[in-house]
Amino acid sequence: MPIKTNLKSMAPRRQQYKREITLLSHGYNNPTAWPDGKLTVFPWDSAIDQWLIDNVRKLSKPELVYGLLRHCCDLNSGNIDDFVADEINVVLLVSRALSTDGVVLYTSQCPFCGFKKQEQIKVPDELEKLGEKTADYPGFDSITLPVVQDVVKIRPLLVRDEKLIQQREDDKKKVVPDGELRTLMRVVSINETKAETLDELVTWFRALHAKDAKFLEDEGRRLTPHLNTNIPHICDEPDCGKKFTYPLNFDQDFFR
Repeated sequence: MPIKTNLKSMAPRRQQYKREITLLSHGYNNPTAWPDGKLTVFPWDSAIDQWLIDNVRKLSKPELVYGLLRHCCDLNSGNIDDFVADEINVVLLVSRALSTDGVVLYTSQCPFCGFKKQEQIKVPDELEKLGEKTADYPGFDSITLPVVQDVVKIRPLLVRDEKLIQQREDDKKKVVPDGELRTLMRVVSINETKAETLDELVTWFRALHAKDAKFLEDEGRRLTPHLNTNIPHICDEPDCGKKFTYPLNFDQDFFR
């Protein structure tokens, strides 16, 4: 005798509860795979948990994140190396939220009094969108450094860029630290000219006024498509009531 159920469909949950989102990059980096940034995200489930358990001690943190991306969405034959690195967080957040009725659960803690509170937030709807691009985005933004007035074209970092940064040997990391290299790899051109070598770019950057260097770093982060995961709060402790921001971290609690 067949089972009696109130289910309206017997399709797998990955198909029933998937969600199509629009990437903030709008898919400029691979419009064939992600036209106008359309990407299908699947709900986080026990199969993903099991994959994480099986690989957490075998893979580096970046490798785990890239593996999770493949499990949490349909890349539509797109190369993961073409993905905007900071947009991986968007996919993981949405996937996690789809398994809990569209919200991510977390515990906020006031930095002033230590008061903790269970919270939830709709993802991606209630998170601030930063650095969103248009479908005709040319692949770079133009900024003008405030002191030297150089016009610099900068671009978002892709997964392939992050892999190059992470896979370098230690001696190279000592010469050009990861943070500095991320800033430099965003640079497309300077006053419509391109550096012929990394050494040339490093020399230029290290000669900049401190204000210009910081402006370049800050604008690179600001113009990269991502969700702002620093969530504003007001402490509910009656004797406190102070405002603070709490980061939604991809830590052990998020992946539990």
